Amino acid sequence: MEGGFGKTDIYYVTINEDKTYGEPMNLGKTINTEGREMFPFISEDKTLYFSSDGHFGIGALDVFASKSLDNKFQEPVNLKAPVNSKLDDFAFSINPITRKGYLSSNRVGGLGDDDIYSVEQIVTEEIKIVECDQVITGFVRESKFKKHLPFAKLTLKDALGNVVKDTIADKIGKFTFKLPCNQKFAITAAKEYYKPDTKYFETTDEVAVELDLDFSLEITDDFVYNERDELIIKINSIYFDYNKWNIRSDAALELDHIVSVMVKYPKIKVKSTSHTDARGRASYNELLSQRRAESTVDYITYKGIKLDRISGKGFGESQLTNKCVDNDNHTNRVKCTEAQHQANRRTSFVILNVDGTKISSKEKEFIQEEEEVEEEIEEDPQSDLKTHIVSKGETLYSIAEKYKLEINLLKKINNLKSNNVYLNQLLIIDPNHNGVIAPNVDVNKSTYTVKANETLYAIAVKHNLTVKKLKSLNKLKSNSIKKGQVLKIK
Repeated sequence: MEGGFGKTDIYYVTINEDKTYGEPMNLGKTINTEGREMFPFISEDKTLYFSSDGHFGIGALDVFASKSLDNKFQEPVNLKAPVNSKLDDFAFSINPITRKGYLSSNRVGGLGDDDIYSVEQIVTEEIKIVECDQVITGFVRESKFKKHLPFAKLTLKDALGNVVKDTIADKIGKFTFKLPCNQKFAITAAKEYYKPDTKYFETTDEVAVELDLDFSLEITDDFVYNERDELIIKINSIYFDYNKWNIRSDAALELDHIVSVMVKYPKIKVKSTSHTDARGRASYNELLSQRRAESTVDYITYKGIKLDRISGKGFGESQLTNKCVDNDNHTNRVKCTEAQHQANRRTSFVILNVDGTKISSKEKEFIQEEEEVEEEIEEDPQSDLKTHIVSKGETLYSIAEKYKLEINLLKKINNLKSNNVYLNQLLIIDPNHNGVIAPNVDVNKSTYTVKANETLYAIAVKHNLTVKKLKSLNKLKSNSIKKGQVLKIK
């Protein structure tokens, strides 16, 4: 049969309530090999007996036994002599109560080619059940910036599509399943605002092996990222007539869609961002765009959305989508069509939070847009290692230039795989350093360097501080911290 493992495999079928049969299902690699598995018999004690020339034996076809544990057959055991001979032994059956049964064999001493023999179990040999489990671990992330998605739901299903277990990932998106060997499974990861993702896999026959399985979820079709990497509600463009801020009929249709999305996701907060073309004075355009933003907010709140979930901001002509510039003195005016100017008169709806997490741009991964104290670390009195803490606005290039270092050398001595750096990251600036990052030790008694997997709460407890105090000392607006970040603790 197609999909088997060897020459002949053993399958099972479900007997339905109407006495019909289900689809044949292969018993898997625990029982079946590249050779021949034949003549299955299941006794009343749920022991499967079968003949095989693929498992290790003493003859051609040997009889094997496999116990059923939790509806899964265990590693087969050879019944050895005198049941098995140097030739073919097959069609074994036995009554576990009387301990008597039958066997077919072409062994030496028979009357014909294949003879039937009676057997009786004299010594009870325990069939060892070797429990084989494997641990499946992984992380759930979002696909755009590879951020961990906390508390995502994981659903485990078996080969028949039956739900085996549901679990929730932890606060860093990590999950773990302990599963039996040689089984096929599917895991589906799901999270509000994201498309679910399913991965199919099969555990092996190795005991105590950990398998990694990671998920990368895409944002749902209701949202999309704009050219500034802002998460916005997906709509057709909302346009305004020249020098107007009233809602056009085509715009009303899109605003109704905004309302429906905000009803569908009652936790999200949205900012209406309005823009103008470059014609007219910049100050007037900023005022005009603010009026347009407010008109969309008025429309949405009129439709039933609470005011604390929707706000408006006008950006005037500061974020044009094309080259149609025109300053107040008209010294750089670019001649454009009305359609090109219309493209700049637009409004987008930016998502400010997803599950309480800021979703603004990829810059959040590296340089936080917050007021921070700029400082340089003093040289460690116990070492000649020179270091630098990344300040707001600094880039790898500016730091390299400051210390007269080549960027490639600065990346090498800090084991950096890209030019991205983040606020308060500790960098080694010693050109003679061997490229191995120094241990995460306190730079001095008034600061602390964040270690892998540490949380703000754990650091606060370690230094007898409250989280509120620690955030205040470092002017943090959230509990998000990164490995290598230096925090003030005094």
